[in-house]
Amino acid sequence: MMADVLEAARNGALKTHIMYSSNLSYTNLTELLNFLIENGLLREECDVRGRTASMTKFYVTTDKGYQFLAQFKQLHNLLNDSDKILTEAFEY
Repeated sequence: MMADVLEAARNGALKTHIMYSSNLSYTNLTELLNFLIENGLLREECDVRGRTASMTKFYVTTDKGYQFLAQFKQLHNLLNDSDKILTEAFEY
C-alpha cells in the first residue's frame, strides 16, 4: 500500500487520484498519508488555482520516498526470484 501511494504521488497528485490508484478508502488513505508525511516519505503542498483562489492540496513523493520505492522494488524482485527458484526446485 505504501509503495502504491508513493508511486501515485511521484509527480504530485491530488488525494482523490491517490485514493483511486491505490484502491484505498478515504479513511485508510488519510491515515497512511499522515504516516508517510510524518516519516518524511511524502510531503503535502498547496497550490492556488482558479478565479476564486482556492487552495488545492496535493502530495509529492520526497527523496526519502524515492529511496524507499527503490529498495521496495529490489526486495520485491528478490522475493519473486526466490519464489521462482523454490517453485522449480519442488517441481522435480
